[in-house]
Amino acid sequence: RISASEAMADPMALLLTVASAASAPYAGLRNQGNTCYMNSLLQSLCHIPEFARAVYELPPVPLPPPPPPPPEATDAADRGEAAAAPCSSPAAAPASPPAVALEMKRLLYRLGRAPALGMDAVGTERLTTSLGMGPRDVLEQQDAQEFWHTLHAALVASGELATEGQPRGRGVPAPPPTPFARVFEGRTQSYVRCTKVPFTSEREGRFCDLQLQVAGCASLHASLRQYVAEETLQGEYNTRDERFGRQPAGTVRRGCAFRSLPAVLVLHLKRFEYDAATGAMQKLQGSFSFPTTLRLRRYMAKGARGGGGPPPVYELRAVLSHAGGFGSGHYISFVRPLGGGGGWYRFDDTRVERVAESAAVREQYGGDHAPRGGGLFGLGGPSPSAYMLTYVRRSEARAAEA
Repeated sequence: RISASEAMADPMALLLTVASAASAPYAGLRNQGNTCYMNSLLQSLCHIPEFARAVYELPPVPLPPPPPPPPEATDAADRGEAAAAPCSSPAAAPASPPAVALEMKRLLYRLGRAPALGMDAVGTERLTTSLGMGPRDVLEQQDAQEFWHTLHAALVASGELATEGQPRGRGVPAPPPTPFARVFEGRTQSYVRCTKVPFTSEREGRFCDLQLQVAGCASLHASLRQYVAEETLQGEYNTRDERFGRQPAGTVRRGCAFRSLPAVLVLHLKRFEYDAATGAMQKLQGSFSFPTTLRLRRYMAKGARGGGGPPPVYELRAVLSHAGGFGSGHYISFVRPLGGGGGWYRFDDTRVERVAESAAVREQYGGDHAPRGGGLFGLGGPSPSAYMLTYVRRSEARAAEA
């Protein structure tokens, strides 16, 4: 048995203790109405040691005071009466980053303890409340990648709140990056290069996930090659430099490369796109393959390929899939947890089962790789296809398993 304080000190101890339990070592998450997108994303993250550690490392921040009750409730309380129930669901309160961090810690602990307590699933009501989601919100289908951005932003903001009030300015060391910046933040280097004059412009960008094209790409490496491909600008380009002025069309090239990559690499496969022929959004159901071991050195900027840092080799740890079409469907996730004996598990809300690697990886390519008789809830139609991939840098993954 491991206590909450011990879990806070060593978050992996809890997950490893639970993973050694018999039969069903992992708990599911209850669906609040239409929250499969959230459940699948949370399961993809919560079994990754780096995510759990980043959550537990977030320093405690005082929670804001609760909002005052509405006037009718105050008047009723003064008379010793119960306030009348509203005719419609109340509006959700704004998201509170400190509350989100606290509820994520609580959820991680409850997921770890649930199997030992004989619970096959836990709830997420406190987390959605901290995110400002009301009773109506949990009944609306949302996009898993957009929810990831919402959750990530709240957790980053919670870490930044802890550094408020510290001295800043010239000569004062910058505060250390938040735990989530260290784990999930990568950097790109975009450039514009003129071929007729010695002019180059570079700009650095940051990301917490990479959004990669599926249209026209049959594999993850094909999409990555497209992401970093150099292209020729067809229009005139203004260098805004008095020495070179405007450069004619066809003489300027632009491209992008990775300057640094995070410990945990989240990839968003852009399966939803606008169809100009129909004037509506559609889902791309075609095959898109991805490896279990991902090597990214070829996509790094020249100055970032050496440097003595860990090699950019990643291992696939989670596949979040979507079945259905645009605006409807169901999300599930496949995860290879720490301490799971190298095996893959399928998380479908409260249902958790061990599956073969082929079911978690190859069958999620989409297209002809999908199993027969699949589709939403086994009723036919489009089968699940990968929508988000989570890779962990090999050095981090092996250190966690040591």
